[in-house]
Amino acid sequence: MEREKTYSASEVSCDWGGMTITGYATGEAIKGEPNADKFTQKIGIKGEVVISENLDKSGTVTLKLFSTSASLAQMRKDSQDGARKQFTVRNKAADGGLVLSRPNCTIKRVPGFSFGEEVSEVEVQINIPRFEYQ
Repeated sequence: MEREKTYSASEVSCDWGGMTITGYATGEAIKGEPNADKFTQKIGIKGEVVISENLDKSGTVTLKLFSTSASLAQMRKDSQDGARKQFTVRNKAADGGLVLSRPNCTIKRVPGFSFGEEVSEVEVQINIPRFEYQ
């Protein structure tokens, strides 16, 4: 008999260099994916097929934070300084709880800003040198 599975966004968290990230925006606030396909394929002029394993094992995690997130100040500083830190994504509801945790991660670009009548959203892209699920 299969156990019923439930999901709650409150069970998911991210840490950047030991700091728990806060202030997530609504919707798809945490998204991660490899930067390249695992395999590439070439087809010759006579139909020969060659499949090669792609050596690019990196990935990107994109966070959508409200512009009021307390985490943004430290993340902007780390991005400007070129800091390399441990980045972790956890889903406490999943078996084992850990989705991804890698050292030497960087922030791809300094998070921008936007001001308006309502609170805005800021995207932060984390470069993961070796994108592997745990």
